[in-house]
Amino acid sequence: MGVRGVSQLSVFIIILFTIVAANPVSNRPEDHLLANQISSVGINQELVILSSLADLLLLTA
Repeated sequence: MGVRGVSQLSVFIIILFTIVAANPVSNRPEDHLLANQISSVGINQELVILSSLADLLLLTA
């Protein structure tokens, strides 16, 4: 999997987390809060992974 595959995969994962954050599955308020917390943690982890990937790509370029 090349650089293009990695970037497409990470963009897909970010979009997936965004969709999950925008559409919590259940209708109870506490579940909305839990879903938002889970997805924001996921997005933060994705940003960390993406920034480290970008650093790695800059080092190898």
